[in-house]
Amino acid sequence: MVRQPFSLRPLVRSLTAAALSVTLATALLPATTALATPTAVMDIWGEEGLVPSATYPAAPQGGTLRMGVDGTFDSFNPFSPRGMPAGLVGLTYETLGVSDEEHDFMMHGLLAETFDVAPDRRSMTVVLREKARFSDGQPVTADDVVWTFNALMTEASPIHRNYYREVKGIDKIDDRTVRFIFKSGDNRELPIIVAQLPVLPAHWWKNRQIGDPQSDPMPGSGPYQFSEWRMGQQVALKRNPAWWGNDLPLVRGLYNFETITVDYFRDTTVMREAFFAGNIDFFNELTIKDWMLAYNVPPVHDGRIIKAEVAFKDVFGMSGVFLNTRRPYLSDRRVREALTIMFDFPRVNKTVFFDAYERTESFWSGTDEFQASPVLTPEERKVLESLPDLDASAYEHLPVINHYTHPNRSRAVIRRAIRLLHESGWNMKNGIMKNRKGEPLELTFKLYSPSMARIFGSWVADLRRIGIDVKLTPVDQTQYINSLRHFDFDMVLMTIPQSSNPGNEQQYFWGSRAADQNGTRNYSGIRSTAVDELIARISRPESKKELTVNVKVLDRILRNEWLVIPGWTSQVTRIAWWPSRMTPPEGKIPEGRRINIFSWHSPEAEKSSGLIETP
Repeated sequence: MVRQPFSLRPLVRSLTAAALSVTLATALLPATTALATPTAVMDIWGEEGLVPSATYPAAPQGGTLRMGVDGTFDSFNPFSPRGMPAGLVGLTYETLGVSDEEHDFMMHGLLAETFDVAPDRRSMTVVLREKARFSDGQPVTADDVVWTFNALMTEASPIHRNYYREVKGIDKIDDRTVRFIFKSGDNRELPIIVAQLPVLPAHWWKNRQIGDPQSDPMPGSGPYQFSEWRMGQQVALKRNPAWWGNDLPLVRGLYNFETITVDYFRDTTVMREAFFAGNIDFFNELTIKDWMLAYNVPPVHDGRIIKAEVAFKDVFGMSGVFLNTRRPYLSDRRVREALTIMFDFPRVNKTVFFDAYERTESFWSGTDEFQASPVLTPEERKVLESLPDLDASAYEHLPVINHYTHPNRSRAVIRRAIRLLHESGWNMKNGIMKNRKGEPLELTFKLYSPSMARIFGSWVADLRRIGIDVKLTPVDQTQYINSLRHFDFDMVLMTIPQSSNPGNEQQYFWGSRAADQNGTRNYSGIRSTAVDELIARISRPESKKELTVNVKVLDRILRNEWLVIPGWTSQVTRIAWWPSRMTPPEGKIPEGRRINIFSWHSPEAEKSSGLIETP
């Protein structure tokens, strides 16, 4: 399962996936086991002792939150394979359920009042809340659920077709009840996946195509609705005072700002300066150099702006330079390995990152549970040897991503890189690495931010020493997104997020079908029957132990394929804000929880609310 901040709905809730770890609060309800009939809270494994996450403390409502985002937008439709959706569009619609903040494998009913999984797991019946409404006053009905599912499966981005592909169909039982029919009963995660389904107003979409960008926002069932906008420049959202979910326990303490505005900037530096000038209330700093050097400004010195480093531990997934194996020059694993070992991360970390980051070597970095074991365990070996079309001996060991520590080590890495290139048919001629056809090894690295050129400049220079020409090519956000959707790149810097409950989503990360399907996240283009088989097993585990072992093997295979030049990550979120305009719950950021900006509130609202005592 995709972790909520990156799944289909919360991905568009956040200003950018990397910029804000925005999550949804969950109900303070008693834990239930899977297959409780019916239930308002589901979990996959039925583990004992699990308690749903606490909600946030009640907070005063009112005031305005002013946000900024780097980029642009040209649509209000986040489900289309085309266009750039507006920031925070996910706040305008709801899903059937919402995952627990502490446990990815627990799901609370949101639009859904109850979930009823059949004893044979081949179907799930969902009853909608009677009071659920769209912002135009129309009730959320079974017809809306049926229409949404069918539209997503036939017209929208292919991500949805991959995500719900094991659902055979959907039937309307009555105005508030639908039944999802599953292709089989052996996918324990599928009810949780289906519960993530957004529900859209069928009556509004009657004469529109969900696969097309939309210049007008739809009436949604969420707590906010768009009130004003200038296409590509700014949007404003207004809290719906008649929102049907106002009294739900699971949203206590959330959605406290009356208005939220989002201004768009073409440059992060300009956006940061707008924050320092007081035109933006909150800033999530993603550049360590600027965090260390750019905040030497009066509002920080005199306390008008607060800086904070918030430590957390979470499953990060893999961030790095994805190598497109669809390109002939990158189809050979030895070439990909040579490119990878030439990236001197320790030098970059020291000279550019102030030694603030660590390498993301595993595809499940941030957790020991799913990372491949350094020494192949008997359980992993058994799984590895059972996979089709795979030489298990080639994956006996984890690859060593060489760390430069001294000049001799650097020369050893260069010799190994050249040897790998020679073995794959490349040879140095007049200082240029060429193949048997005389073609030079030239690659293009598309960058979404000019600052990335500073990070990878030394790597490009090192590659030129061995005859490889990599061109760093900055592109704007629209070009970058289009390149990703159509796999029109040699190399690209991206992140594949993971959750503490991997499952069906691995298909559109690494599945062979996804490799040829525009709009998926199989950026590397890997096609492997062994990986496909592993994904099938991960989607249908009989136990958490079986899931864990299969994911460890998948991690081992992916790492040995050298699909990604691993990047960097940090277990610290760096944020700054104007405390006179916004404050976290009860004046402090909750420890051990992801930052949920929608649980914050306006200090101005405190003065008249009576909920919080103020001096």
